[in-house]
Amino acid sequence: MAKLLGKLWRWITYHRHRSELWALGLAMKEPVLAIFPILTTVGFWWGLIALFVILPTMLLLEVLGRTGRLILAVLGIPALVALLAVVATWFFRWYFIAAGLMFGRRAMAQVKEKALLETIQAYRTSAG
Repeated sequence: MAKLLGKLWRWITYHRHRSELWALGLAMKEPVLAIFPILTTVGFWWGLIALFVILPTMLLLEVLGRTGRLILAVLGIPALVALLAVVATWFFRWYFIAAGLMFGRRAMAQVKEKALLETIQAYRTSAG
């Protein structure tokens, strides 16, 4: 089961990186409108991440009793803060890349593009 989840996670990450590379390429072609493709792509992945957190929580709330809900709330708050910290870092990095492109600064975008290309190539090499 863990191996299957690992493969699923790598598959999702691969497609996230590909979509981020696509959005970054589009943003670099039209820097004035850079915010739109980048934040649309980031928003999609943010929603998908939230879905994987919210659905299991909702299912647990249906099954657990009053004490279980209290335990879930106590343990869930630090986990949610940690998740938001990780996702916020990812989100704001993309925001600063888009803002930089809109103001004519391409350095962050080029560094991110290179990193995405290397990651995608490494995935393709290890997968096939």
